[in-house]
Amino acid sequence: MGMRRLTFFLVIVVLVLLTAACGVKKRGVPTVEPCGVSTDTDVALSQAEQDRLAAERDALRAKEMAERDAMSAKQREMMQAQYRQAMGAFTTMIYYAFDSADLSSEAQRILREKADFLKKYPDTRIVIEGHCDERGSNEYNLALGERRAESAKKFLVDLGVASSRMSTISYGEEKPAAMGHGEDAWSLNRRSEFAVE
Repeated sequence: MGMRRLTFFLVIVVLVLLTAACGVKKRGVPTVEPCGVSTDTDVALSQAEQDRLAAERDALRAKEMAERDAMSAKQREMMQAQYRQAMGAFTTMIYYAFDSADLSSEAQRILREKADFLKKYPDTRIVIEGHCDERGSNEYNLALGERRAESAKKFLVDLGVASSRMSTISYGEEKPAAMGHGEDAWSLNRRSEFAVE
């Protein structure tokens, strides 16, 4: 009887040891798997799957970046086209009455458009040029041209454009827009022009 118990006990111990050495716990209960079976295949498959997923992720990122770059290039192109269009409007001149630096309602309307442009493009700096017709002395016309340029600048400053973004210069009668000695030419020469620096 004692020998049977001892044998039974030894069989149980061997089974427990085998279970501990080769078993895989499933819901807390040990199960016996044959010893010597490698799980390297499972690890390799898992690594291959990870590599595949990583490659897909990288391809997706590359595609998104390419689309973003294409969109950025298109946006830049559109912005440059808008800027060029706005620049065309920005070069519109304003005109003055004889011997005056006062701004007409039309001149004020044009300057409001210029202020909108300058607010939209805050890095833009401009030069305001004052011009006169041929009547009057050179000195007088240079002073009148300066008053005209300063009048336009002050109006833009009052609309919120920083003074530091604008400079003025007077050409007096030196650079006529129209040649001639009558009112048709003179009215075109009494003006302020606007140039982007």
